[in-house]
Amino acid sequence: NLGTSSTVGERGIALAGVTLILAFGTHRVVSALRHATEQQRIAILAERRRARQIAGLESVGRALAAGGPTPQLLERVVDVINQRFGYALVSVHLAVEGRLELGAQRGYETSLLAYDGSAGIMSRALRTGKVVLVPDVAADPDYVTSDDGILSEIVAPLVVDGATLGVLNVESRDRRLDRTDRDLVGVAASRIAGAIALGTDRQELADRVRLLRTLHTLGEEVSGTLVPARLHAAIVERIADVVPATVVALTILDRADGTYRVTMARGADATVGGEVVPGSGLVGRAIRDRVLVVENDMDRDGAPAGMRDVIEIPLAHGVGVPFVRDGVVVGALSIGRSVGEPSFSAHELEALQLFATQSALAIANSFLHAEVTELAIRDPLTGLYNRRHFDAMLERLLVAHHRHRATSYRPISAIVFDLDNFGTFNKAHGHQVGDEVLRTFAGILRERFRVSDLVARTGGEEFVAILDGAARDQAVAVAEQVRSSMAGTAIDVAEGRITVTVSAGCAQLDESEPTRAALLRTADVALFMAKRGGRDRVVAA
Repeated sequence: NLGTSSTVGERGIALAGVTLILAFGTHRVVSALRHATEQQRIAILAERRRARQIAGLESVGRALAAGGPTPQLLERVVDVINQRFGYALVSVHLAVEGRLELGAQRGYETSLLAYDGSAGIMSRALRTGKVVLVPDVAADPDYVTSDDGILSEIVAPLVVDGATLGVLNVESRDRRLDRTDRDLVGVAASRIAGAIALGTDRQELADRVRLLRTLHTLGEEVSGTLVPARLHAAIVERIADVVPATVVALTILDRADGTYRVTMARGADATVGGEVVPGSGLVGRAIRDRVLVVENDMDRDGAPAGMRDVIEIPLAHGVGVPFVRDGVVVGALSIGRSVGEPSFSAHELEALQLFATQSALAIANSFLHAEVTELAIRDPLTGLYNRRHFDAMLERLLVAHHRHRATSYRPISAIVFDLDNFGTFNKAHGHQVGDEVLRTFAGILRERFRVSDLVARTGGEEFVAILDGAARDQAVAVAEQVRSSMAGTAIDVAEGRITVTVSAGCAQLDESEPTRAALLRTADVALFMAKRGGRDRVVAA
């Protein structure tokens, strides 16, 4: 029994309502499912697009990691962000000595080559170390630009292990950048920072290896010579292989008087020989303190003494490098770079210290070699040449005289000196006083003769001087000066002050018998005549 017609109608209406409700609900569910599917599809497409973008950036990142932040690779970075990410205005700035320098950019008509980081959105990103999104730059008081058409900006710092390597800057003229853009730029910045850090580390490692190889080669070259002139030239000329420089000056210890003098220079028309006073100037402080001294924003006073007035290029960065061996500063190197050139890096300073160790050893060895050589050719008591070296040098001089006498005749004269009654003097006053007399007479000889003259101690109290280019009369005049000086020099002995006299014999090379034996034999005859004539006199034969 279905009931009355009214009941049936009510049930039909209810059933229709339920059907409508079910149909509407089903439509909503289907619509929601369709919408969710579409959103998922869009998200998948966006994720795939983002993955392709990141993959493109990763390929550049690998190149950055391999080769370091070179201008060419940074250009590829901004190309990827410009083309694959779709940002029209992109720039990468690298942190260099407290400021930001432009690495590469796209879409800008002008270039911000250097930025001190004191103002603007970049400053905020650097200060906070976080990505900064500015949807509307007109509403941000920190915004600074050279392009009035910019609408929106994102700045992401390139941070690795707390160190800021630079910033990635993205700007827009046609739309407001949002959080999605911020996240994307942040991911890109993270990838770039990691790649730059790895590339920089690899580049520094490669530079260190190169420097060590160069130092090894340079050390072998520097240590391969004991001749001072060649050694000094090698140090000055090859230092550029270790650290590029505008001006280089080498200072060496003068062992005779303990002073330091510029011996060689490059990059300035300097006159070598200028004294460097310990504590004065850049290299003077390095010598005094025995440590490497670095100076930026240096002035002319920082240059070595002999170069201050001849350096035309203004210097900005300088290093004084002492050469220390066994606690003694044997020399120093002064290196300068002009305005606009980079300051000396930590690796360069480390290389200079290693080079200083090698150079100090080489210079000390050259000193030792010079001392050994001097001992072989010098009389240890008087410092004059010994008999063996005198004979060899006189033979060489005579050979040259014979070779050139047909075209350019030059006389050669000899003077033989002998201290009067020296054996008796030694017995009366002792050998120590006698040695002092010999040293005193040697000092007089050094004062009276030219550097080009050959002066030697050839026996106990006998001395010989060869005057190249001097005739017999000139030799007699010089011998008389020596005799007079010795006679007027008082010697301290136990009894008070006494004088010692000297006799001299002079002779000129006879062209009919131009031999060493003949020249010295004639001078000995003249000396014998001076002795027989009463001593304390000069005789020529």
